[in-house]
Amino acid sequence: VLQAVEYNMLDADLLEGDSMRDDAEEGEFAGEMHRLEEMLMQKNKQLEKRLAEANRQMDGKTEELKLLQSREKMLDTKVQEQAAQIKAMEVDISRASQGPAGSEGFGSDHLCALLEKASPSDGEVTATDSLASAVAQQRDRFRQANVALEGENAVLKKRIASYESDVRTLRSDNVKMYEKIKFLESYKPSLATQRSHAVDVEASIDSMPNIDRYKNAYEESINPFTVFNQRQRALRRDKMDMAERVLLEASQFFLGHAVARKFLFFYMVIMHFLVFSTLYNFTHTHEKCKKLGAQALDLPTQKAAQKLVQAAVAGKGMSVHANAAALEAAAEAAKLQASKVSKRVLLEAWQRPGDK
Repeated sequence: VLQAVEYNMLDADLLEGDSMRDDAEEGEFAGEMHRLEEMLMQKNKQLEKRLAEANRQMDGKTEELKLLQSREKMLDTKVQEQAAQIKAMEVDISRASQGPAGSEGFGSDHLCALLEKASPSDGEVTATDSLASAVAQQRDRFRQANVALEGENAVLKKRIASYESDVRTLRSDNVKMYEKIKFLESYKPSLATQRSHAVDVEASIDSMPNIDRYKNAYEESINPFTVFNQRQRALRRDKMDMAERVLLEASQFFLGHAVARKFLFFYMVIMHFLVFSTLYNFTHTHEKCKKLGAQALDLPTQKAAQKLVQAAVAGKGMSVHANAAALEAAAEAAKLQASKVSKRVLLEAWQRPGDK
């Protein structure tokens, strides 16, 4: 029992007495059980004290974390305000120094007059130099303060991360302590002392702060339905083939990251745009090729008709068979020439895909 509780508080004599006792030493066994119960009660009180101390530390860390977060927000707001003021001052100075000489308005003329350097003939330092130096010094001070605030902000972020890790550690420690206390509550050494021991442990558990939160966390960690659900999901994932597993991992990755979702959206839009633009370009190129082919076929047809007329005129004194043979030869030559011209036109059209 002691090894299960992980206390190891008994001395060697008690352990040897437990191993060597027999049925005739019931009185000594009762005394040892009473001593064991007292030791368990004392250890229970120590655990309660440690739990209360851990709760106080966690509350203190939580309050300090809240103060640091509020201070960080205030410093961020102050840094943003100072950055906006610096930017506004730089813009005003640049606008005033680069403004036209003949611009109207008191503000621009006054700033230009103040920012102009004094002529070499002036023997005294004007107010322009003092104003420019004051503005430059103020800008340098603001930059130094901004750098210091950024460093302090980084330090505060590190401290907040450390406090958050401490809070998580304390929460897990509290859950473990609650588990040990539940074990002590369920421990039953003897029927005589069971009632007083159970009442003491229940009273101590009820007196602890935030006990419901740790109770819920402990019950959730030992919930068999949650463990069964996780095992079933792992088993179902192991039964999937490689393609389904890759698809599941990819869908979880793209659906779980905002940047991945945006990348997928823009990628699909760009791909659709490229596909539709390519189809549009091919459609217009095909229509143009048809027009060029028709024009190429019309030209050889006209030439063939002229040749046929010339052959008919030349074959008036020839026989009928000779005239027909001449006409057929002229028609074949016209077809061959038309096919060559159409091929050449189509080849030129395909070699110029950007021409519309």
